[in-house]
Amino acid sequence: MTIYLYDDLGLQQNFKFPEKFLEVMYASAVPYPRPWSYILEFPDYARFWFRQAQTQYVDRCIVPFAIRDDNDDVACFDGNDHSGDPKVHIVHFFASAGWEDRGSYDNFEAWQKMAKQESIEYQRSQADNES
Repeated sequence: MTIYLYDDLGLQQNFKFPEKFLEVMYASAVPYPRPWSYILEFPDYARFWFRQAQTQYVDRCIVPFAIRDDNDDVACFDGNDHSGDPKVHIVHFFASAGWEDRGSYDNFEAWQKMAKQESIEYQRSQADNES
């Protein structure tokens, strides 16, 4: 599978996507922890969110990689982190600057753990709504 890594949009030169994230994205079957969806399989969609980040939150350097399907929360890597294991920020897009922060996780693995738990709860609530 090919994924889009913002190569043409001037991403920080020293920014490195986490290895664990790349392993997930390059897997033959990318697991989608609904209600989250990864956006880097879809270049136009990813470019849209990257440009929104640059336009709406000019004081932040964030790299969007996943979005919640049921709202405008976007999981973003800290683009200023050059460690290869950046913090993940949850940014509520279209909120006024200063009101967009919905929390953060130490790294992709911590975010992934949360996303899996949210997925379990989401599936449970979907099943309850169907019964």
